[in-house]
Amino acid sequence: MPQHPRRLVDGLVNFWPSALLFRQANVAGKTETILVNGRGLPLYYYRPDTATKSFVTGELAQLWPPLTSAAPTGAGVSGHLTVLNDVNGHQVTYNGHPLYTFADDHADQVTGQGVQNFFVATPSLASLTSHSSAASTTPAPSNGYGY
Repeated sequence: MPQHPRRLVDGLVNFWPSALLFRQANVAGKTETILVNGRGLPLYYYRPDTATKSFVTGELAQLWPPLTSAAPTGAGVSGHLTVLNDVNGHQVTYNGHPLYTFADDHADQVTGQGVQNFFVATPSLASLTSHSSAASTTPAPSNGYGY
């Protein structure tokens, strides 16, 4: 008997935690489509980062672990996936934005929105070029956490 497509996809992404998917999640009180890793953890970008450099290191990287993979995959992802070789190793980027998880999140739970200049990655995340940073984008509302 063939596997249900959803179970097959869930099984594959749990095997490959660097796989990226879009899922619906509650972000600051409203339902949005966000990027998640293969374990269902929401993915974030850091506004001060550039397309060529991640500024998330040391203790900050312990709270906001970089998503790393030498060969990321994206199921239904319409943006541009690449790998940035930097201080964090082979860090996965989406439309030029280095991606991170949040240590306090669980699968399909967004708790890091707006915390310490991190924001949830969405399908419409504007491309980050080597000459720009996300600091020029409009920030999403903060949930008040001040880690």
